[in-house]
Amino acid sequence: LPVMMPEAEEDSIPPGTEPDVVYSEGLATSYRNPDFRAAYAFGHGLTYTTVEYQNASSSLCGNTSECEVRIRVLVKNTGGRAAPTVAQLYLQFPAAAGNSVPVLKGFKKTSEISPGSSQEVVFELTQRDLSYYSAEWGGWIKATCDFIAHIGESSADIRETVTFCLEHGSVHG
Repeated sequence: LPVMMPEAEEDSIPPGTEPDVVYSEGLATSYRNPDFRAAYAFGHGLTYTTVEYQNASSSLCGNTSECEVRIRVLVKNTGGRAAPTVAQLYLQFPAAAGNSVPVLKGFKKTSEISPGSSQEVVFELTQRDLSYYSAEWGGWIKATCDFIAHIGESSADIRETVTFCLEHGSVHG
């Protein structure tokens, strides 16, 4: 699903009733609000089989135009029918960013994977993906360390994580 379906009415932001609406929730909407319970999580139900995620890793992209960090993961079809799936990457920023909830930064649909077979999925993160907006500084700040990449089937079904830092021209965990 491209939206989070709340479990109950309390798990959503109530609509405003005044002519002027104050948006005080910031980024704490949908799957990014840890207090909301989901009947169906953001990204739920995008395959017709069961899959397993394995061997997630991070590396520098090298001399490509926009890519800074590459996240790789192996997706194995453990079900009984051939089907594609949609791997999703949620990036958790360092504490300095002021928001500890992982944010969707990429999704990749695999080709059809036969039962027992695997396919590598590669996410390429740009400088913008690795940056957060600072109201205090009035602009975007590129974070360099303490990232956690969460990879899975939905915002609530994370199967692999990779911790990484960007320091001195290299990526390390």
